Amino acid sequence: QEFGLDVTGTHPDAELSLKDDAKMQQLIADGSMLKLARRMAEHNKKNFPSVFEIELKAARAFQPDMLLCAGMESTQGAAIASSMNIPMISCQLRVTVPSKFDPSIMEEPEWLP
Repeated sequence: QEFGLDVTGTHPDAELSLKDDAKMQQLIADGSMLKLARRMAEHNKKNFPSVFEIELKAARAFQPDMLLCAGMESTQGAAIASSMNIPMISCQLRVTVPSKFDPSIMEEPEWLP
């Protein structure tokens, strides 16, 4: 409501998830990116059914004419849009080409060879 918008939270708080998961914290401390990605995938898989249910209920309550979905939500968006017989447009909400500010989509530091 702060910006005059009605919003429905659909995903668990990522920061709280990291704070509550000692194994994730250790993987971050160790710099184990691939193991951290696997752990996050497990977390996402566990939460997906409840997240999708919230997204579907919110979409049905809102009754949109179309869905605009960020890349990571395009799969769910397509399923929801199809079930509601409305179009879905996939939107990239970030620049994905290198620049002097963002050398790549991985956001590694500019000085990294």
